[in-house]
Amino acid sequence: MPIIVTEAAGRQRTFHLTPHGLTIGRDPQNDVAIDDPSISRMHAQIIIDVYGPYVADLGSESGTFVNGRAVTSERIAAGDVVRVGGMELIVSERVAPPPPGYEASAMPRFGTAAAGPQTVACPQCGQAIMAGAILCKHCGAQLGTPQRPKGVTWLAVLLFVGTVVCLVSIPGQRPVSSFFLGVQVPVPFTQFLLLVSAGIDAFCGYGFLKLKRSAMRLYIGFSCYGILNTLASLPASYSLAMRLNPYAESSTVLGPVIAMVVLGLAFSGFIIYYLVSRKDYFVN
Repeated sequence: MPIIVTEAAGRQRTFHLTPHGLTIGRDPQNDVAIDDPSISRMHAQIIIDVYGPYVADLGSESGTFVNGRAVTSERIAAGDVVRVGGMELIVSERVAPPPPGYEASAMPRFGTAAAGPQTVACPQCGQAIMAGAILCKHCGAQLGTPQRPKGVTWLAVLLFVGTVVCLVSIPGQRPVSSFFLGVQVPVPFTQFLLLVSAGIDAFCGYGFLKLKRSAMRLYIGFSCYGILNTLASLPASYSLAMRLNPYAESSTVLGPVIAMVVLGLAFSGFIIYYLVSRKDYFVN
């Protein structure tokens, strides 16, 4: 049966469903490769077994929907509409099988032409999954070791260093208090914030090495808090610096304060962008 693919922009392509099925995602190695940020690299797969075709979500971020309902695995038939990201796949009426020698890789694609990935059986539950998958979408079994993208290991090391720095700073915290969302807080609360920061850095560092999605989300949220706290504390930080240097000119104090704020915002923004751009590498 043919599968009619409609992009968000309205462009359509037709693919024939073959015995090995169809893989769908942003990676050009898929049978249906779509360059759309709302679609994961390996988003979903249409599989054929003895009972007919069904669609299986492959751990995507935005989910897979059949006739408007979110699914992890669902039987499909003629007339069903499968949505992944901003793309719709419409299952057409049953037609004659494709001619002999037809291969899915010969069909037009949105991206570089390449043979589609094959499927294998999960050793735990026996369901069909994409070859090379690190998690089974049906039973959740981990099937392999995730490959960390460049930079994640160094980011984890940086977080472990941050953990040590925070822990060392707690006992020797000077009487100068810090700021929490623009509000000056006493030293005991500052020490508590350092302890929380050390715990978050340690958890996220370990989670990055294991490519845990929960660690990625936590650190993005923590970085967003850091940005908000920096912006909200800017006036109070300037006032505190002026009190500590009463004879200094305001421009002399303001320059270093602004430089530190800009560097902090740039670093946090870069980390957030880096993690979001590699979110498909993080699992469970």
